[in-house]
Amino acid sequence: MAKAFDSSMENPGSDAIADAFSQPFGRGMLYPRPPYSYRDAQMGLLLFRADAAAVRRNLPPGVTLIDKTPLCLVNFASYAHTAFGPYQEVYVAVQVQFRGETYMYSPMMFSDNEGATAAGRELWGFAKKRAAMRFERAGEQICFTAERPAGHPVISCSVTAERLATPAEFAAIAFPTLTMRIIPNHDAGSRPSVCQLLATRNQKRYHQSAFGTDELWSGRPALRIDSHSEVDPWHDFQPVELIGGWFSHSDLELPAATLVHDYLAP
Repeated sequence: MAKAFDSSMENPGSDAIADAFSQPFGRGMLYPRPPYSYRDAQMGLLLFRADAAAVRRNLPPGVTLIDKTPLCLVNFASYAHTAFGPYQEVYVAVQVQFRGETYMYSPMMFSDNEGATAAGRELWGFAKKRAAMRFERAGEQICFTAERPAGHPVISCSVTAERLATPAEFAAIAFPTLTMRIIPNHDAGSRPSVCQLLATRNQKRYHQSAFGTDELWSGRPALRIDSHSEVDPWHDFQPVELIGGWFSHSDLELPAATLVHDYLAP
């Protein structure tokens, strides 16, 4: 006897929708639900100041600079173990205020991993694009380069690891990361379906040396932004003053974001 057709297989019910999370629908989803654990992360951080007029071009409505020469950072990383597999990324951020609260707003980010790029854009509003990147130790420097497309340099940076540092040295930038999450409408002529400011504060634990000290060093920074492009306008963050550089070895926990502002709310 022929098996009866099960209409529920063709039209999944509310339980199937509730279980769905990321594209594609069904068993082939690209990434799981947060939070995400990062292990064996090597990260470099460069702190600098940039031109206010150039930086301001990248800010969403209502987000304002604090200083006449805004405080900015570039963070580059090589992640050995994540839910997305190993990957590398780099982003720029600037100290801002929104409704009296201080954040580090990130308008641009590169990644070389498909899942991390999609999840970053769709869940947090991280402005990620795919790029070719290289993280290496060259001489006394920890070096990072990003090209988009491959062969076209956008940013190169490095930091030495000359002396032990402490997390207290990051007090000036110890604020949540602010991002703008935009999901287009299916109707290209309409406003976005989602347009939000989100905040994220990840948890970090530094690896410990045999002497019980954090694997966190400071040293001289180097930063060069090669691209002058409307496609990837990293040149809006050309440094006018380099302040410092740091290198760390740590584990991270990346939680879901929190809503700061919904531009589409009544």
